[in-house]
Amino acid sequence: MSNRLMLRFFLGASLALSGCVREHNDPVDSGLGDDAFAENDAGDTDAGEGADGGVPDTCAEPARGSVIGAGSVTAGAANHYLLRGRVVSPDVVFAPGEVLISGDRIVCVDTDCSSHSEASDATVVETAGVIYPGIVDAHNHTQYNYLPIWVPNPPGLFQNRGDWAARNDYSDFTASVNDNESAHVCQQVKYGELRALVGGTTTIQGTFNSNRRCFRTLVNNAEYGPFGTTDRMRTNITGVDAIDAMDATTISGQMASGDVTAYVIHLGEGIDEESRAEFDTLVEKNLLAAQTVVIHGTAFGATEFAMMGAAGAKLVWSPFSNLLLYGGTTNVPAALDAGVSVSLAPDWTPSGSVSLLQEMRVARRHSCENWDGRLTNEDLVKMVTSIPAHALALDDQVGTLAPGLAADVLVIADRGGDAYAELVNAQMQDIRMVFLSGIPRYGDAALMAATPRTACEAFSMCGSDKFICVPDNTDGTDTLNESLMSIQSTIEMFYPGILPLEACEG
Repeated sequence: MSNRLMLRFFLGASLALSGCVREHNDPVDSGLGDDAFAENDAGDTDAGEGADGGVPDTCAEPARGSVIGAGSVTAGAANHYLLRGRVVSPDVVFAPGEVLISGDRIVCVDTDCSSHSEASDATVVETAGVIYPGIVDAHNHTQYNYLPIWVPNPPGLFQNRGDWAARNDYSDFTASVNDNESAHVCQQVKYGELRALVGGTTTIQGTFNSNRRCFRTLVNNAEYGPFGTTDRMRTNITGVDAIDAMDATTISGQMASGDVTAYVIHLGEGIDEESRAEFDTLVEKNLLAAQTVVIHGTAFGATEFAMMGAAGAKLVWSPFSNLLLYGGTTNVPAALDAGVSVSLAPDWTPSGSVSLLQEMRVARRHSCENWDGRLTNEDLVKMVTSIPAHALALDDQVGTLAPGLAADVLVIADRGGDAYAELVNAQMQDIRMVFLSGIPRYGDAALMAATPRTACEAFSMCGSDKFICVPDNTDGTDTLNESLMSIQSTIEMFYPGILPLEACEG
C-alpha cells in the first residue's frame, strides 16, 4: 500500500472510530465557557464565526473553494517583512489585515501598519492568504516521527499504555530509534522538526533530552528555554509511579516557587481503572498544581477534571492516537465544564496524525459525531495556538499575533471561507509560508524565491511546489549545514521505510 493510501486509510479509520465511540461520562451539549474564549471587539475587524448572532454550523461538510490568488513579493529589507492578507490573532480577525515583522519580533498587527517606520523598507508579501500564529504542538515525540503508523500483530485495542508498550512487535517496530540514537539522533530529531515545520508548527514539546546543539533550529523546542529564556519546564514520560518521594517534593516545591512553570506529564493514558488511578497517585504526591500539564487523561471522568479545574491544571488531548490504540478518547466536554483548558496535539506518527492540521479535523469530526459539535472551528484554532502556549507558559512569546511577541507566523492559502475554518480545513499543500523568528523557512516556491532567504531547496508537497530552508550555516559544526536531502538520506540508510514528509489526503 502506498504511503498516500496508508495515510488516507488510517485517517479514515480514525474518523470512522470517532463517530461510534463515547467516553466514560455522557457528554453535555453546552458551549465552551465565555471566559475561555471571550470575543475581543476591535473596531475594523471581522468577528469570524457567529458574528451575525447565529450558531455557526461547524459540522457542515466543508466546502473547499478555489484559492483566491497566488500572492506576490516585493523585495525590500531582509529583516523587515510586511505580510498582507486576512489576519487571525486568534482572538480577532482583521479582514483585511497586516502583520509587520522586524528582526525576530512582531511590530504591528492591525488593518494598516504603514505608520511604523519598519514598514518603509520592508519586504512586502501580498499573501492572498490567511495569516495565523505559528502552530504550537503541546505534545509530541519528535525523534520517532520518521516512523509510519504501527500496526499491532495481531491487531486489536488496548486497555492502557503499558499493554502495547510491553509487546514484542512494538519493541521491534521502534528498535531503529534506540539502535541508531547514539550515531544519528541529530538526523532523527531534525526530521521530526521538519515534519512539524511543513505542517505549520513552529513550537513543539517533546524533543529528545540532550545537550546537543544539532537541532532546535527548525522549530522552537518548548522544553529547552527557547527565545533565550530560562528553562522552567519539566517533563515526565515514564509515568507518575516512577517519581520517588524526594523527586516529588522537589518538583512540588519548584512549582510553588515559580522555578517550574510547566510540569508536563503522561497521565491516565488508557481506559481502565489502572490508568485512572494514576491521578490519585499524582494527588498523593502533591503534584497537582496550576503548572501541571496532563498528557492524555483518557481515563478521567468528572471527579478528576473537577480537581484539575480547581487547581488550574491543563490538559493535552490527542484523539487520533487514543482512538487508534484504545477505541475511546478523553471526555473533553467534561474537562471544559470543569474549567480545564484543553490543547490539541498529535502525539507521534506511530499512532497519531502526521500534523496538527490533520489532528484538528479528527477532533472536529469526533466533536460533531459525539458532542453535538461542541468544539467550533474557532475553538480548534485556539487549541493549537494560544491555549497550548499558555499551558506551556510560553504565551509571552508565541501562540498569538501581537506586537513584541516572536515572529512565528503561518500563512494558509485563502479559499474565501470563514477565517477559522480555513485553518481547520487546510491540507498540507495549502501552507503558503512559515516564518520562524522572523525568517521564512518554508513555503510556496514562487513566494520563497522572491524573499532574501538563501540556502533553500525545492520540495514538492502533494503537487504544490515549495521551497524549504534547512541549513543554518555552511560548516559542519553540530551538523547545522545539513540539507533536507542529507537528513533524509542518513535515516534511509538504517530505516528504508521512512515516512515521507509529503502527506496527501486528496
